[in-house]
Amino acid sequence: LSGNTRPHLITSQRAPLHPPTSPATDPSRWQRIEVTSEHLRGAPVAVPEGYATQLGMRPGTLLSVTGPGDNAVVLVWRDHPVFDSLQPVLMRLNARPGDQVYVTVDGYRLDAQLPS
Repeated sequence: LSGNTRPHLITSQRAPLHPPTSPATDPSRWQRIEVTSEHLRGAPVAVPEGYATQLGMRPGTLLSVTGPGDNAVVLVWRDHPVFDSLQPVLMRLNARPGDQVYVTVDGYRLDAQLPS
């Protein structure tokens, strides 16, 4: 443990639950989003029910995660699951309407990639 005898005290940084992946190496963990101008203005982004269920959600629940740049991203399941808004994430990626962005949630972190 490299000299650290009390690992249970280190709680500020959660280790990823899985090693880093990409849409190409582990497509089941990534959701593809077709970016629209509404998404760039902050509109909700639909999430497949199977993906939300995989994250431990069910109707009536919400999941708050931290995205790139430490932006809070909320996944909420009312009639169907949606990201309330991915605007900060899409802006950080310089996404444009028509782009495909891939997102994944690992624990309480959201990662997003804009394939080149």
